[in-house]
Amino acid sequence: MKKIAIFVMNLRKYLSLQSLVTPSTGLSRNVQTFCDQYAILSNKVVELENIGVGVRMVPKAKLNDVKGELVPLQVEKVILQSKLADHQHLEEEIALMQCKVASLELEKTRHVDKIDMLEHDVKKLKSDHNISSLRNTNL
Repeated sequence: MKKIAIFVMNLRKYLSLQSLVTPSTGLSRNVQTFCDQYAILSNKVVELENIGVGVRMVPKAKLNDVKGELVPLQVEKVILQSKLADHQHLEEEIALMQCKVASLELEKTRHVDKIDMLEHDVKKLKSDHNISSLRNTNL
């Protein structure tokens, strides 16, 4: 089984080398390129096989347990993402409300300033009226 997998892998690599073969450069150059690429790929296959020997396989039961633990975490992730989206929506609404409050406070300040000006004008008019009344009584 392993030899068949290696043969299929090598066959795929050979087919991928067809783009490197060009008729204009001559047969010897094509053969040399092919041999060089074959040597490189063979070394990589040996290297990968050596790595595979050192890697311990995880039992299917353990893998299924981990996958089972992953499902609730993915569900929780979706829930948290939806809560985050709601939270961001609320933050946007709060920012909008804060802008409205600031605008209303500015209008309130303008109205207070106008009231102060009107009160000042009324006091001035009263004072002018009192002065004019006193002058009229002294006549």
